[in-house]
Amino acid sequence: MHKLPITMSGGGDRLRAFQHKVYALKDCVNSYCETSCFFAENEAVTHVVEQAEIRHEDITASDISEIVPVQVLDAENSLINEFAEMEQNYRVLSTRYPHDTSLTEGWLTLLSAKSEFCVFVGLYDQAEQAVKALLDQPSLDMHLEMKAHMIMIFRAIQLYDLPVLEKHLDLGVRVAKQSGSKKCEVMFSRYYGLLLFLRGEYETAKNALLKSIVELENAFEPCVERTVHVSYTYRYLGELASFQADYSSAFLYLEKALDHLGPNGMHVRRATYYIYYAQAKLFSGDYQCARILLNQFISILAH
Repeated sequence: MHKLPITMSGGGDRLRAFQHKVYALKDCVNSYCETSCFFAENEAVTHVVEQAEIRHEDITASDISEIVPVQVLDAENSLINEFAEMEQNYRVLSTRYPHDTSLTEGWLTLLSAKSEFCVFVGLYDQAEQAVKALLDQPSLDMHLEMKAHMIMIFRAIQLYDLPVLEKHLDLGVRVAKQSGSKKCEVMFSRYYGLLLFLRGEYETAKNALLKSIVELENAFEPCVERTVHVSYTYRYLGELASFQADYSSAFLYLEKALDHLGPNGMHVRRATYYIYYAQAKLFSGDYQCARILLNQFISILAH
């Protein structure tokens, strides 16, 4: 984790320094989340290991030891400290420039970045507080409002909080429709299939997820964004089929999820998919293949 380039010490234009540092911090959060996204799904890793041990297989925690390096934990602590420093800076500046629109814009960007980072590293209460502060702002930009609802959706998924998931999914779709962005609308809508899955409405969930894939492909030209959302939706279908013990379908969907990412692109996301694939193989009784897939996961992370 590199020190952010702009500091608030040394005098000069403190308001401009605040603005620059907010956007530098936002970039750091984006980079951190993109390069470390498999840590957000480490519950899947733990579950595979636990299931392997229940079956007396030799896939144990040692197979995936040292997955979270010290450097990553240091980066998390560094970013947490940066957010605390920037919030203090904002409080000072807001007394000096109470009506400055650029300061308000910087503050909203800071809240958005903080909510994203906090939900990513499991600081769910802090994420919720940041989102609430963001949504309480009058005349909030629709893009930031949609992002706030998406953060709460991610938080609800991690906490298995289905009422909150449904609430922010409905709100997100409503704002997306108001914005006139069909892309944003279908990005939110694909989570309805996941919500139905988590509720236990499996056939309805399957149909909703398959419909989401068609909607995503119609709304987007071929691009990275479409690739990611379609691949995630296939992954949900794979999890659903595996949960229903329909392993042939699970393997088919998970292969499609991997195919959409490609052999070389988005290697961090690809790594997490091997975990879900290994889980399906493990549940089907194919322990040897599960170990091979876990080794592929480890191999990707090592490079």
